[in-house]
Amino acid sequence: MGLLLLGPGVLLHALLAPRRRAVELPLLAAAVWVIALWWIRLLPFGWRWPVLVLGAGSLCAGVILWRRWPDPGSALVWAVAAVVTVVLAHSALVAPGVDAAAHTAIARIVAESQGHPQGFRPLWPIDELRGYPLGQPTLTALLAWLAGRDWREAGLWGHALAYGLVVVAFAAAVWRWRGTALGLAIGVAAVLVARAPLQFWTWGGAPNTLGIAFGVAGFAAGLDAFRRYDVRSAAACALYAAAGLLTHAVTVAAFAYCAAVLLAAALLRDRGLLRGSGLLLAAAAFAALLCAPYLATVKPIDPRGAAWIRAWLRESAMLRVLPRMLHDVPLIAGAAALVAVLSRAPGRAVLPVSLALLLVLLVLQGRVAALPGSALLYPDRIAVLLLYPIALLSHDALESRPRAAAAVAVLLLVHAGILQRQLLRDGTAHALATEADLRVLAAARLPEGCWVMNNYGDAGQWIPALLGRPVTSPHIHVAFFGLEQRVHPCAAFRGEKRPYHVDTVTCPGPGCELALREGGAELFHIVDPALSVELAAQR
Repeated sequence: MGLLLLGPGVLLHALLAPRRRAVELPLLAAAVWVIALWWIRLLPFGWRWPVLVLGAGSLCAGVILWRRWPDPGSALVWAVAAVVTVVLAHSALVAPGVDAAAHTAIARIVAESQGHPQGFRPLWPIDELRGYPLGQPTLTALLAWLAGRDWREAGLWGHALAYGLVVVAFAAAVWRWRGTALGLAIGVAAVLVARAPLQFWTWGGAPNTLGIAFGVAGFAAGLDAFRRYDVRSAAACALYAAAGLLTHAVTVAAFAYCAAVLLAAALLRDRGLLRGSGLLLAAAAFAALLCAPYLATVKPIDPRGAAWIRAWLRESAMLRVLPRMLHDVPLIAGAAALVAVLSRAPGRAVLPVSLALLLVLLVLQGRVAALPGSALLYPDRIAVLLLYPIALLSHDALESRPRAAAAVAVLLLVHAGILQRQLLRDGTAHALATEADLRVLAAARLPEGCWVMNNYGDAGQWIPALLGRPVTSPHIHVAFFGLEQRVHPCAAFRGEKRPYHVDTVTCPGPGCELALREGGAELFHIVDPALSVELAAQR
């Protein structure tokens, strides 16, 4: 199964990888599958044979073209990424947060439709896609189908995989900066010593994390294409940009604004760079072509969703979001690295510092949301991207200083151990289901189309993913905030654990009959035919 999913990465590595370092291979594979789903939807048959042919065919072709073993540095990065994935997947019974339950339910919809989803039932009563990005749920669906995992396990591994891939992405991006093995280590360290993006695990932000992975790798590849007029890097940039847009568009939008400003400044300074800029424009056009089937489904956000986004932008557009998302240690390390680089080679600091300043300005512009597409420019998500220029400065500060690098590595390992241990605790605390919840849900026998009354913040959120039944308080995506209707539930579920401290289920009470109980988990049959519940957006 793993080799089948890695097949496209093996082939594209053989065709596109710079200087033959293999570190990007799993990220390339993930990008292909994210993009492929939207083209498979255009075929008149299910995804079984397209996936098998694409996976096996690309694997065989890649092995023929790439006749060597992966380099040790890349293999070490993959080992760290695998450890991150495995540790997260074994740290909780279900992927933490209400978002994770919704993403897993969408993955089930993708798998059960054989790669041809037309809407979001049973999660939401919506019969169109409306531009919803299916990137991360696509990978979860493929894992469930090819590995034969149930939806609890598939949800865990599908979400954990995103965090392994972001380690790969930062390692690849920093390595592209100077082409040294130190870049791989700095990229890995940048992820491990910061609070986010790994902190997104605690609330189910795997699509955010995977979007960051594609965006950072895409920006680094685009930089290579521009600096070296490298067609292969331009193609990789297009692939990552398309996959990022199909997964979570915040990172792609933020880096697009930064790239436009940096490109204009570079051209004002040296008109000889026009060839590189033309290559980037071609990459952007290719990325848009790859996303064409998705872009055809995009519709305007409901006014209530747009109002919620504007309020969120104003609330989070402040400088203190930077340490809140990243932690003080990466910011202090970045400042120290800047001083070191300015003292040795000031010219090397121009690009990282310019990029960092532009990202900070994008964070602050949320107060006025004046830029086109500001609905995509979430300040807290953009703050995480500051890790990339910090990593570039750190690389240049530590290059040719092995003793300093070793000392810093020891200190950062201690910090990372303390920080990520707390992350695991928080993730376990925010996993909505307990063993008792899962036993009750496994024993539940609910008729087709049965709506289940549930709490917003307990294991009832997993009913669409685990049982394929709709719930009355789902986690609704901001694009669908206009969704409101009244429904008649035939059952009610109250979970044993409520991390979000919400209890709106009216059972036990008149019209309810207890059907199953295990510990604090309860399932009721609703026998009152007049009972109705309003389905409304919850955040």
